[in-house]
Amino acid sequence: MLNLSKGENTEVTGRSEAAGPVALALGWTDPTGEGDADVSVLLLTADGKVRGDGDFFFYNQPASANGSVQLLGKTPTGGGSEDRIQVDLTALPEDVHRVVIAASRHAEATFGDLADLRLTLSDSAGEPLLAFDITDASAETAFVFGELYRRAGQWRFRAVGQGYASGLAGLATDFGIAVEGDEDENDADEAPAVPAPAEPVDAAPPEAGRPAKVRTGRRPVRKCTLAPVKTDLADHAHWQHARLFSVHGLRNDQEREVRATSTLLAVMAQVPEFGRRVTARFGAPAGLLQTFAEAQFKHGETTVRPDGIVRVSRAGRIWTALVETKTGGNRS
Repeated sequence: MLNLSKGENTEVTGRSEAAGPVALALGWTDPTGEGDADVSVLLLTADGKVRGDGDFFFYNQPASANGSVQLLGKTPTGGGSEDRIQVDLTALPEDVHRVVIAASRHAEATFGDLADLRLTLSDSAGEPLLAFDITDASAETAFVFGELYRRAGQWRFRAVGQGYASGLAGLATDFGIAVEGDEDENDADEAPAVPAPAEPVDAAPPEAGRPAKVRTGRRPVRKCTLAPVKTDLADHAHWQHARLFSVHGLRNDQEREVRATSTLLAVMAQVPEFGRRVTARFGAPAGLLQTFAEAQFKHGETTVRPDGIVRVSRAGRIWTALVETKTGGNRS
């Protein structure tokens, strides 16, 4: 596997005999266990801009209509997660010259808070072909990891490593997406577009920095600004966070179930890697995880009281799972 440095580029076409789409994996770790990022992909024409909103793929638009680009989701790693993307280079339209691979964070979190930032490109057989480590991230809230680009009928990859201070919305705007909540049209003259080269040259990219705002008059995509993370994920004041040492005893099956549930859920919340590995098996996103034991809520006219509740907050959305525990001879 070839390890690239920032600004380096190499061929992709011909590097592997395996036919089919390539896979790109963006990985990172977080010492707190709560941080994460969202990948995004942009398809650009020769002028460095998207053709329309359909060329921008992120968590609200994870795949193209023809399947040439698919965001495959996250898998847990030792101390963080790996977000995977599949790109079928042979299925991309002829007027697509560049495929930008990026990621963004929300709620003012920065890439400097993450560690082990890495992009890996593999062939359709799963064989890693090249990798790029980013070691200079600091206050950026969005990052272009790399890009695939056409050159003389072949596809190449460039290790970019360029950061943005304006998050997903700023990144999208820089490539020709008009984002909801952008500045007034009167501001357009004060922030002219920055023209991109007709085709990328084999040289190092510009230094990281906040991009100039670009307005193209295209209709807005779904809102890109990310909602702040809710600190306490409890829906009701009476919900109690799971405790490692439950106040319940062991006198009967019911108490044993409550105690076992509380202990398990407390460990999931306090050991992020363990909690992430458990919830990932059920399709949960990576994010802030909180657990509750013996929490009850109304469902229609009925009061529901599961043994436990697991909630994960990610990009302003909350994933919820209900837990039912059986111990000993209690099978009902």
